[in-house]
Amino acid sequence: MFDTTTDYDYIAVIDSVEKELICKVPTHKRILYIGEPPFIKPFPSSYLAQYGLVVGPYKLHHPHFKLSHPVLPWLVGNKKNLDATFFQNFEESIEKRLNKFCIITSNKRFTQGHRKRVAFVERVKEEYPDLLDIYGMGYQPIEDKFEVLSKYKYCLAIENCICPNYWTEKIGDAFLTSCIPFYYGCPNIDDFFPKNSFVYLDITHYNQAIQCMQKALRGDFDSTITLEDAKKRILFNYNVFERIKEDINFLETIRTPIHEQKQFKSILSPYRYTLPIKIKQYLAWKWNLVI
Repeated sequence: MFDTTTDYDYIAVIDSVEKELICKVPTHKRILYIGEPPFIKPFPSSYLAQYGLVVGPYKLHHPHFKLSHPVLPWLVGNKKNLDATFFQNFEESIEKRLNKFCIITSNKRFTQGHRKRVAFVERVKEEYPDLLDIYGMGYQPIEDKFEVLSKYKYCLAIENCICPNYWTEKIGDAFLTSCIPFYYGCPNIDDFFPKNSFVYLDITHYNQAIQCMQKALRGDFDSTITLEDAKKRILFNYNVFERIKEDINFLETIRTPIHEQKQFKSILSPYRYTLPIKIKQYLAWKWNLVI
């Protein structure tokens, strides 16, 4: 909980604060992490100007912008209070897992990416029911992703867009639970994880995707996939607190003029869906435009 009486040294925000805050931290010591792809949420320059450093997967107009994968917390184990130490030591035997695919997703259809994902998984489930189980909002509800991912040998990790540098907990949660991810999304995902830690599954080519999934159930990928290095990267390199520490160090290298350090707005405003933003968002959702 943010305490307005505390003298914080820095503030780090993912996408937006929940409500307007009285903030004593100067602009040049505030970090904004962009957690959504460009098709989902347009960020106006006036909003970004509240922060001294903006970090995100695609270029935004800000004097101090840093290109990066989204800095997001993992979701698996949240309801069960499973921490990094647990996942560091967790390794369920492959032989004890279901030789089948699972996916944890929702039935959202807002964007082209949402619709493409829903269409693919529902078609697979209808035509090949023994190949895939679907969990999540609108399907089989679950309390925690751990109860599913820890029981299956394979999972589909399908992002809601194709955007360089943009990957989410969908693949990260799979690595933490030692569930082999068949991934669709970030085109340069192998810049972040070893090529032998996942299988890239192009869901736009349905028949080839089905053949690839069927090969997995026959064990064709078992000897080539290694998850340990990818799990370590999630735990020790890409976790939220490690990244915040790294970006605070980066902030310290930026020379901010004295007058800018002293003159800043003490109110930190949340992201607001104004009418122009809603129009931009509608166009972006409908046609996958970067606006």
